[in-house]
Amino acid sequence: CTGCHSVQPKTVGIFAADFAEIAKLPSTTALSLKVFLQTSHKDMPNFILQPGEADDIVAYILSLKRK
Repeated sequence: CTGCHSVQPKTVGIFAADFAEIAKLPSTTALSLKVFLQTSHKDMPNFILQPGEADDIVAYILSLKRK
């Protein structure tokens, strides 16, 4: 993820939205993130994530909502 996104709070993303900014969006929920991670996107590589990996990414992004 760090190739394009800032994944740590208060750092700058290179090409894509910072995870902290994504977390703060009202539309960001566990379900919306899981759907996003499983959907092809023009500007994002298609990663094959194992269910546990996707859950970990979702949990991390949601944890940034509170910071």
